[in-house]
Amino acid sequence: MKTAIKKLYASLAMTLSRLVKPSSAARPIDLALARVRILPGDTLVITCDRFLLKEQVEQIKGSVAAALPGAKVMVLHGGLQASAVLAQG
Repeated sequence: MKTAIKKLYASLAMTLSRLVKPSSAARPIDLALARVRILPGDTLVITCDRFLLKEQVEQIKGSVAAALPGAKVMVLHGGLQASAVLAQG
């Protein structure tokens, strides 16, 4: 599982780094990954403050599916954020 997370992180970093051209004045994309345990059936939410092309979203989803079989992925981009308020009980 540890290797799968590292591969996923590398794939996401490469995909997101393509969004900024070397000559661009845009700020670099910051990536951080905490140690987590993602189990089949869990949903991984990936966010990007920039808009992504449909192909980029599909590439991210494909990378997650390959690295974490059974996990679901939601890609939020263009500054979109998601939150949930869960009922106790």
